[in-house]
Amino acid sequence: METETERPIRALYIHIPFCHSICPFCAFAVHGYQPQLVEGYLAGLREELRHYLPWFTGQGVPVDSIYFGGGTPSTLRSEQVAALLRHLRDHLPIADDAEVAFEVNPEDLTPDTLNGWLQAGVTRISLGLQSLDAATLRSLGRNHSADQSAAAVALLQATPGLNYNLDLMLGAPEVAAEHAEQDLERILAWRPPHLSLYGLDVEPGTPFGRSANVVEWAATHRELLADSLLSLMERLRAVGYRHYEVSNLC
Repeated sequence: METETERPIRALYIHIPFCHSICPFCAFAVHGYQPQLVEGYLAGLREELRHYLPWFTGQGVPVDSIYFGGGTPSTLRSEQVAALLRHLRDHLPIADDAEVAFEVNPEDLTPDTLNGWLQAGVTRISLGLQSLDAATLRSLGRNHSADQSAAAVALLQATPGLNYNLDLMLGAPEVAAEHAEQDLERILAWRPPHLSLYGLDVEPGTPFGRSANVVEWAATHRELLADSLLSLMERLRAVGYRHYEVSNLC
């Protein structure tokens, strides 16, 4: 029987830590965007890859999924994405039809940036809209507006054959749960091929985790958040979405 350590690694996660602004709920390894640091970080990624090459090349199966997460991968210029993907394909066994997913903030998505990422080899966009409600976006420390999200979705829909995902977050502090239901109904009108639902986790060490008011809000609304998340999942299943991972539906 194949053990966990023997199972081939067919997916590759690329972490891009840079953000124009850091969300107060974020517990990932992130850094404020400084253009002079990006090339050095990308060089570090290439050096790290060198150490893992024997692992990937010796397993006998190609990588069929590459995911750029963060942080905010859409802080990268398209030529930086293209150079990194060329390096990966030059050194790793990667399937010709491998999915290359790329996290994007709505304010970063324009016809030019989208075209540049697609030309670089990206095949799937994961759009972090989080909410379409102004109060929720303010509570979550997001810089984009609902109008920017709608424009970004329209651009994705107008791109033939593009696979994309929309992120929706529930449980923003001091925001009524009904806003998430309204968000979902508006999103359903777009009928995205994939949708991710996340409940807010207040993590130690984050700005939210250091706020007594936010910690108290999260503790007293935990059951309401769980009920809301389950209700939205049921709504999505009722209209034909399949719940294929913990937070993901298609």
